[in-house]
Amino acid sequence: MNDHREVPTTQGPAEDVLPPSPATVAAESDADGLSDVEQLGLGAAIVSLSYVFWICGGMEMVERLAYYGVKAVATLYAKDPVSKGGLGVTMSDFGNILLFWALAQSLIPIFTGGLSDRYGYKETIFVSTVVKILGYLTMFAFTNYWGFFAGAMLLATGTAIFKPGIQGTLV
Repeated sequence: MNDHREVPTTQGPAEDVLPPSPATVAAESDADGLSDVEQLGLGAAIVSLSYVFWICGGMEMVERLAYYGVKAVATLYAKDPVSKGGLGVTMSDFGNILLFWALAQSLIPIFTGGLSDRYGYKETIFVSTVVKILGYLTMFAFTNYWGFFAGAMLLATGTAIFKPGIQGTLV
């Protein structure tokens, strides 16, 4: 005798079934060992990055080249006497400029990160670029300790506003 009984299912209609979450899909893809680079190849993965990535990466590169370019020659400029077109300060005084420059550049982003979230990444990147340009121009225009110090602080502040904005854009 055939005893066919229907087994009840807990699954409702098809529209009640939710698609897997992105985290689940990512975990399954990582579990299989198939990342985008492995699937596409390195060249195709690089080419597949959005234009926003390349613009932000280019902006970051130009910003870092300008910063390190100035910082590299600033020591030579600072120690040269005023008669030779330098700043004419002692290395101790220049060390103080570098100290406050690094402190401002490292501590101010604690507060400016929220500005990027509140006002938008594009707006903070724009404002930071203007502040950094003013910093470079101030360092160029003033040939005394306090003028150079003010320019360095403007540059540090601009960089401190720039970093959270550019990082938020890339994420």
